[in-house]
Amino acid sequence: MAHEIASYGFCIVPRAEFEALESLDGYGGKNDDLDRANAAALKDRAARWPGAFVLYDPAADDEGLLLCGDDPAELSREALTFID
Repeated sequence: MAHEIASYGFCIVPRAEFEALESLDGYGGKNDDLDRANAAALKDRAARWPGAFVLYDPAADDEGLLLCGDDPAELSREALTFID
C-alpha cells in the first residue's frame, strides 16, 4: 500500500525525519525562502497531531495533504480515500 501512495508522489516518513525537513519542493526549488517557509508551516501543522509517522506531499506547499499516525499502512489507506 505504501508503494501505491508513493506512485502519487506522497512520502510516508518517521516523524523525526519529517521534522528534519529544511524545505519542500512545492515551487521546484526556485524560491528557497518560500520552500523553507512552506516546510516550517507544514511542520507546524503536523505538530498538532500525534503519531510516529507523517504522510505528506513533498511537491506541494504548506497546504498540501498531511496525515499523521502510528500505522503507515493506515495512513496510505486514508490518503487514497482523498485521491480516488
